[in-house]
Amino acid sequence: MSLVLPSSTESASKRFSTLRYLVFGYFIVWGVYSTIKDNAFQAGYWKGRKDGYDMHRRITDNKTNVDNY
Repeated sequence: MSLVLPSSTESASKRFSTLRYLVFGYFIVWGVYSTIKDNAFQAGYWKGRKDGYDMHRRITDNKTNVDNY
C-alpha cells in the first residue's frame, strides 16, 4: 500500500511552483519600485541643490552689482 497519492504529490508540486513564481514576481516588482523611488529622490535632491545654488548666485551677484554703483 502506498502512503503518498500521486495527486497529492502533483498538487504540492504545483503549489510550490506557484509560490516560487509569486516570490520571484514580488522581488521583480520590489526592484522596479525601489529603482523608480531612488531615481525620483536623486532627481529631486539634485534639482534642489541646483536651485539653491542659483538663488545664492543671484543674491551675491545682485549684492556685488549694487556695491559697484
